[in-house]
Amino acid sequence: MTQNATGLTVSIARFTIRPDLGGDNEEFEEVFPDHVKVFNEAEGALRLSFAAATAQDGQYLITSWWQDEDARRNLMGDPALFRNVGIRYFSIARHEKVNGSTVDGGFAEAAAGVLGLTRFAVEGDAEAALTETTAAVAALRSTDGLLADQLVRVRAEDEDDQDALYLLTWWRDAESFRAAAGAPALAGAEEFTVVREEATA
Repeated sequence: MTQNATGLTVSIARFTIRPDLGGDNEEFEEVFPDHVKVFNEAEGALRLSFAAATAQDGQYLITSWWQDEDARRNLMGDPALFRNVGIRYFSIARHEKVNGSTVDGGFAEAAAGVLGLTRFAVEGDAEAALTETTAAVAALRSTDGLLADQLVRVRAEDEDDQDALYLLTWWRDAESFRAAAGAPALAGAEEFTVVREEATA
């Protein structure tokens, strides 16, 4: 069972800890409770996910969902977020982020053990690429162990960039994810262990 999540604003942030700055996994994860507190107090904030890469120690994926883009921007501009959360992340980790909107899928109602992330570059007809990718995701939904999926469209920020589609998939465990790795929708997918997921009240 899944809860519908189409039409939401999503931020997918990848952090890679830099040992040369004195950071480590424990220090990074100590920020999570304060991040949750600030997030839960923000108007329009819906859900927050923390996951750790299985193939690369010290890499994390932090994903947040919002009612709309205005809600996301309002929190990003809040000094409390930078003071209590952002500066602590940025002082020990490199940061890459994309913002987009959900075009298909939902949230898992059961607790997930693994989060998968697949990126699809969009070349040529964007709508045709979306249709093709949506079909590939639909074919994946009968797979044992898949709890939920979301397809996120990320628009290019300038004319030299390309649009992209990101597929988030939630799995019961690593074995389920790895058994499905040959599916077209999971080509090049990265595996992350779910550390914590929070939904606002």
